[in-house]
Amino acid sequence: MFFLDFGESMQVGSKYQHGQFHFLFQSCDWRFRSQANLLVGSEDEQSHIDKVFQNLALSRLVSATQAPGLWDLTLHFTSGITLETFSACSQEDADWTQWIFFVPGDLAWNKRATGAPTRKSIHEA
Repeated sequence: MFFLDFGESMQVGSKYQHGQFHFLFQSCDWRFRSQANLLVGSEDEQSHIDKVFQNLALSRLVSATQAPGLWDLTLHFTSGITLETFSACSQEDADWTQWIFFVPGDLAWNKRATGAPTRKSIHEA
């Protein structure tokens, strides 16, 4: 599991701060890649993931796409780096949350293991 924040920084309560747009990646496989190389993936050693994340410069989000049917998510950044999420198992538990994308207005897109993402209030996500 990891968080990815971008947009203006926002204070949440007295302890937490995150970006205006805030992703929670949970029960899905993922990878960051450049045009030429795989940089890091969900199955890498935690020490390698931590090292890559410390130096990962994504810049601005250019686009987000989803593959119809599978609903794999791909995020493209101006740095040339791409983040891809995908299911690695055809029999995932339908209650597993793959990712949640929090957006302004107390809304969130929630992607469960099966079906298309749904938009809900963050109090329901």
